[in-house]
Amino acid sequence: MATRKPRFIALTVLSLLGVPVATAQAQLADPAPAPPTPAPEPAPTPPPEPGAPEAAPAPAPAPTPPPAAPVAAEPKKAEPPPTVFPPPTTRPPLPKRAKPQQITVGPDPTASDFGAEADIVSSVGGEKPPLQNRRWSYALGGFFRAPMRIGIGPETGSTDGSQLHSPPRTTGFNENEWDYIGVAPAPVGELKLTVANRRVSANIIIAGDMFFDAGYPNLVKLGGFSQAWVTVKWPDIFATSGGLGCAVGAFSERFGMAGPHQQSSGYYGTYLFGRTHVAGESCAIDVDLSQNLELIVEEGVGAKVEVVPYRKAGAPVAPYLPNQGPVPQGSTYLAHGHVALRYSDWLNVAGHFLYSWTPDDNADPKVDPSQRGSLTIAGGEIHTDHPTIGSGYVGFSHIDAKRILPLSDAVQVLHSTTGAVFKENYFGELPPESVAGLLTGTSDAGRDDSGTVQSVLFQYILRGRQLIGKRDPGVDLSLAVFGMFNHVVAPKTEVMGSTVIPGTAELVPPYTLKQDRIKFGGELQFAPMHVLSIGTRFDRVMPDGGNADVAYNAISPRVILHTNWLAREYIVVNYTRYFGMGKDVRPSPPYEQPSPPPEPYASITKPDPNLISLAAILSF
Repeated sequence: MATRKPRFIALTVLSLLGVPVATAQAQLADPAPAPPTPAPEPAPTPPPEPGAPEAAPAPAPAPTPPPAAPVAAEPKKAEPPPTVFPPPTTRPPLPKRAKPQQITVGPDPTASDFGAEADIVSSVGGEKPPLQNRRWSYALGGFFRAPMRIGIGPETGSTDGSQLHSPPRTTGFNENEWDYIGVAPAPVGELKLTVANRRVSANIIIAGDMFFDAGYPNLVKLGGFSQAWVTVKWPDIFATSGGLGCAVGAFSERFGMAGPHQQSSGYYGTYLFGRTHVAGESCAIDVDLSQNLELIVEEGVGAKVEVVPYRKAGAPVAPYLPNQGPVPQGSTYLAHGHVALRYSDWLNVAGHFLYSWTPDDNADPKVDPSQRGSLTIAGGEIHTDHPTIGSGYVGFSHIDAKRILPLSDAVQVLHSTTGAVFKENYFGELPPESVAGLLTGTSDAGRDDSGTVQSVLFQYILRGRQLIGKRDPGVDLSLAVFGMFNHVVAPKTEVMGSTVIPGTAELVPPYTLKQDRIKFGGELQFAPMHVLSIGTRFDRVMPDGGNADVAYNAISPRVILHTNWLAREYIVVNYTRYFGMGKDVRPSPPYEQPSPPPEPYASITKPDPNLISLAAILSF
């Protein structure tokens, strides 16, 4: 009894510590004495031969050690119960493409257009690609520009004195005019909502071109749900070399963006090849030809969901209603194709083709039979964003317009939205008698909505800090040069807004208009610290070649404030002084008049020589 009690206590302690009972008993049990091993009998010794020496006695055999005590066997582990799903297997990760999948030759439809204010600031660089998650993620982004713009010009009803005008009565004030130079861009606000995973994204953009709390409810610019589309990606169709991406819905693409990294439409805020405004589809194949060379091929088709309604009896005319145009807009369609070669992350060479057309199906068949109208845009561009030699852009486009008055804004190109706006910008305004003739169908004279426009757009920005090989932020000096050249060729049947020869009743004989339009400029910007940039911009605008009567100059000193070198928010203070204005320079609509009226209204048609603007810009 005395020997069992300590064993019982030891087993209890070991069981509490998790040692199996069978093992514990085997370890605590007294080993049984091994039975003695019998000694082997000695072998019989043969008798010695006579005369032989006596043999030495044999050595005694070594004792055999006793066998070790048997060790108890480990208990056999129970087999796990069977599972419904097979056990996970370890697989090597599949190879993936290092570059992000591209869905367009131009900038992503969700990318913001910063405008010329941000082009020269050295803190602006390439946007980071969005994270690609396997699970659904939600993102909210946006962009806005909220400017105050005040003109200082002639006093209304008087030839002496000056007044403050808001909005300014300056020339080239609206972005839909050819002589627009973008020194004080218009208000804009965008909210972008995205729900996405690695392969699919749903996108909605809410946008407007004004802030009615500081203005008035302009139905044209008030905005609302602007775009909505779905993007689907197949990034591994070509294994690790590339894939396919498609966007379907109502969305806008931009081609011919002169700003750095295609982040902005450049100093003139326009598109060399066009911005689309249709519902449809666009698909792009993105393939790596080598480690540094990438090929992107894109196609797309779309249509206007609806065009501006037309009332022949006379639509109400108001500054808050859309302009129906001189003729009904027809159903408008767009087909486009693009190809681009990208070398590394700093060189992009692209070719573009866009074709917009209308069957003119809303025309009155009793007055004006339907005739097809079209706008064909073709050309190429080179875009460079080298870390040392700066950001440069040069592009050429050829535009062929044929009976474009009924064309809607499926594509917005070179400061022009609809076909009627493009005609006014490049082929001249419609004479009053031509408008009356188009409404009644009695005459087609003076229509002049066909012709060709060949254009060159360039922009180059050089930053001193990058030029000397420094990549870290610091004091910087930047220089930008920019310009646009347009060569217009168009058949005409009117002169100076009239289809008849002055002083006679004879119609103007048909002739061919050939006109060159040039605007160019430069900007010098100095950044003494990480929150401040100070610069001056100069512009020269020549709407009719060497005709000084319609040309003007502008010089614009400005200050840009931001929070740090990598900031994407800016406060821009700008002053513009217009000088060297020709006698026929007029302010932008609604103050534009083809001929100066008599006093006291003559002062209204004189452009303000001074412009002050204060703008807040933010992208998030």
